[in-house]
Amino acid sequence: MSEVPALTNNEPVEVVTGKEPLVTGLTVDVLPNPSTTDFTLVLISKQRITPVTVRAMDLNGRTISATKHVPNRNIKVSDAKWSRGVFIAEIKQGGERKIVRLVKVK
Repeated sequence: MSEVPALTNNEPVEVVTGKEPLVTGLTVDVLPNPSTTDFTLVLISKQRITPVTVRAMDLNGRTISATKHVPNRNIKVSDAKWSRGVFIAEIKQGGERKIVRLVKVK
């Protein structure tokens, strides 16, 4: 049986219990995608205080909507006025930036 090495520094140790996903930064999932109605952005972040900004754009870079949210929430992006096509959502928190593709079908 091998021995577990002792901790020699005073760095904090994060205990993972297996009940929560291991998050190393900002993660974004889109449900459903493609969508006929609204998109839900599932945001998970290790930063629990820094606000998250969400900007939806068309493929020409024109902003369709821009909102600010608290982290670790599901965010509904309403696409009722969008035509059919492909759009981009830019999600920023602090120094992190994620880009996801949104596909609107009718």
